Amino acid sequence: METETKVREDGLQLNEHRGFQDWFWKLERVAWVMFGIVTVAAAMGFAGAGGWFSSATAAIGGAEVEYPLIARWERPTEMVVTFPPSYKGPVVMSLGSGFLSSFSIEDVQPRPSEVVADDHREEFHFKATSSGERKVVFTIKPKHVGKAEYAADIAGSEQTLWTWIWP
Repeated sequence: METETKVREDGLQLNEHRGFQDWFWKLERVAWVMFGIVTVAAAMGFAGAGGWFSSATAAIGGAEVEYPLIARWERPTEMVVTFPPSYKGPVVMSLGSGFLSSFSIEDVQPRPSEVVADDHREEFHFKATSSGERKVVFTIKPKHVGKAEYAADIAGSEQTLWTWIWP
């Protein structure tokens, strides 16, 4: 039994499924909004490649530590420690075992004069340099995906930091 195709108001004779088409158009609009949200989130740093939300700053022991809030697995990133001019003499910074199990340290600039490691932390000793602001740059690479919590200690002041690592 053959059904007769309806004639539309504009004269076209089509067998259309209007309900399905309306549903599909709504689905397309939702997809557009979702793609827009993902694009804006990535541009703001939620993908871990720069942007406003990809890094954070913590004040530890009078120094300023800029560390990654969001990083990518096996992609090198930087943690920058800035010591104010008031820091005279050598500086000791230590990173806890949580850091060492979550990240590999690829490079440290300037080179520490001494590195002391035990089961719970790794201490970096830096000699005094010329007066003025001093920066230490750790180039680090995440070892696994997920949330990494770790302790950072400068001049006896310890703070727990965290980084989310994307695949």
